[in-house]
Amino acid sequence: MITLVSMLSTESIFKRVLRINEEEYDQFLESQKKFFSTTGDHETLLKIYEGWIKCDDPDQYCEANFLNFRALRQTDNIKNQLYEILNNNVKLETCRKQFFKDSNYEKFM
Repeated sequence: MITLVSMLSTESIFKRVLRINEEEYDQFLESQKKFFSTTGDHETLLKIYEGWIKCDDPDQYCEANFLNFRALRQTDNIKNQLYEILNNNVKLETCRKQFFKDSNYEKFM
């Protein structure tokens, strides 16, 4: 949940690609498709962030996928700040494990 709030608190995750350059724009659209989720934009944003965190070269990952490196780095900073604030004041638990155990999970994927 903190990751999602952080992603929604920053600038656009995708780079701006002009339609004038049709080839680059087509590559951009294809790149976006691999992140899209049928469950909605929130899951799409989480896929993008998790891919960025797990990759070996974040700069190259962003370049190859038309992602805004600055926005993802800002997301990570916001996430860390929120986690620190909440960790000092609230007992944190993740809902992700419960979500995956939900019998309806497979219907959403």
